[in-house]
Amino acid sequence: MKLKVSKIFLAVLISFLLLGAGYFFFSRTSNKTVEKSKSKAEEIVVYKSPNCQCCEFWAYYARRNGYKVKIVNVDNIEEIKKKYSVPASLQACHTSIVKGYVIEGHVPIEAVNKLLSEKPKVKGISLPGMPTGSPGMGGFKKGLFEIYSFGEGGVVRYMTL
Repeated sequence: MKLKVSKIFLAVLISFLLLGAGYFFFSRTSNKTVEKSKSKAEEIVVYKSPNCQCCEFWAYYARRNGYKVKIVNVDNIEEIKKKYSVPASLQACHTSIVKGYVIEGHVPIEAVNKLLSEKPKVKGISLPGMPTGSPGMGGFKKGLFEIYSFGEGGVVRYMTL
């Protein structure tokens, strides 16, 4: 009996820890950011490989921040990156489109909001690779994220978060 109670207690404790970790993982933005993006209710189309879970987590993050998200699973993500002219040095695991702009990878919503409010003459923005602690990726943020813009003007640092 004692052993059975301990296993139940342990299972409940692990469940609470996982729920807490999930809450922390998906709540990495301020309420101000959520309010700002909810008023826009823009649709983001996320192109991703069918088996990529971190892309699903980024889509959830965008939804949580007020965006409508449409996920499109593609067999060859490289074709999408080529279609939208994403430079090789800026590529990540998924490519998203919002209001004609390309959002490459695990870009924080603050950068997406800035892009949509300022409307610069660029093709899109990117957080290259899959940095630990970025929205949709596990772990803790280590240092600052360099977000780059790209287009006719080449690759330029857009902002640091």
